[in-house]
Amino acid sequence: MKALSLQKLMLGGNPLGNTEAIMLADILQSSTQQLTTLNLAYCSYIRSQGWQALFDSLKSPHCKLQVLHLSSNEIHLKDAEVSNLANALENNSVLKILGLNSNCKITASGWEAFVACLGNPGSALEEVDLGYNVIDPHGMDFFANSLRDNNKLRELILFPGCEASETPGFEPVYKYDSLADVLCNRTSISATFHSNHTLQRMFRSDIFESRREESLPNDVKSCLKLNRENTNFQSARRKIIQIHFSGFSMQHFAEMELKTLPHAIGWMAADGYGISLLFRFLRDNSSLFDCDGIAEATAPEQTHTNMQTYKWTSGSNLRLLNLLVPSLLMQIGTTLTPRATSRVHSALAK
Repeated sequence: MKALSLQKLMLGGNPLGNTEAIMLADILQSSTQQLTTLNLAYCSYIRSQGWQALFDSLKSPHCKLQVLHLSSNEIHLKDAEVSNLANALENNSVLKILGLNSNCKITASGWEAFVACLGNPGSALEEVDLGYNVIDPHGMDFFANSLRDNNKLRELILFPGCEASETPGFEPVYKYDSLADVLCNRTSISATFHSNHTLQRMFRSDIFESRREESLPNDVKSCLKLNRENTNFQSARRKIIQIHFSGFSMQHFAEMELKTLPHAIGWMAADGYGISLLFRFLRDNSSLFDCDGIAEATAPEQTHTNMQTYKWTSGSNLRLLNLLVPSLLMQIGTTLTPRATSRVHSALAK
């Protein structure tokens, strides 16, 4: 059979029924088709059987859909149908953009079933639009928990909801604690590092909706902004610095091996964002680099920086400097001028 070259099919607003939906589902499962974008918005004549056939086609290894728009199908697109969609997407690693906005007949139970696909490690979803739907304010926990291990989803549009569209000026009161914890878990450096650094938006990117983002809590808003403006690694690093290094507590360095410490300090100053932080760290912990003392003959050789247990000897300080200078300059050298780099080297070597 000759391959079908059609890649985009915009059928929104057409009076399609179950028969047409089932035929379309058969095409999506064909090994010869190349369809990547399908718009079925405002197709209110498709009923449960037709939606089931379409969603089953998403499980096929031959389905190449990357963009699927299903907005404004609230007459027959309800809890059972969205649950079937979630089930299909649990085995789909191709679809990147999904529009489910303006389907107000979907209730909390439907959304609870839907979030399972967001937690799918193999999911390719990058943008999901659920705006203008009825999502219980407490349902924020469902979505937040599904994002804990998701490193693909950049946009999860949840706002505004149906209530806002029906009552101008009304906004439901959402709980953001669980979402804030997913975006930046503050319990430890490791927890912060493994937080979600991918999610960037919960409002559409147009000017009007971007302004509404100002209504989000500051911690959520700042995390989304960090994720939006940085790579995942850069975002993780900045969150760690803000949360765990702002007070220069030595507890993070206390059990660190000597060979690891210079890399940790160099990592802290890897770009312009951390240079001033590095300066304050070195200033407030200058005893780490004090080589004027005489090494005590009876002092054991130290390999850890446990400041509460050991006294640093001049020998260990010198070894730290020898390890620190090349590592640190390698980390920050690209952000400093040659003259500034030389001055940093001289200052550290004194």
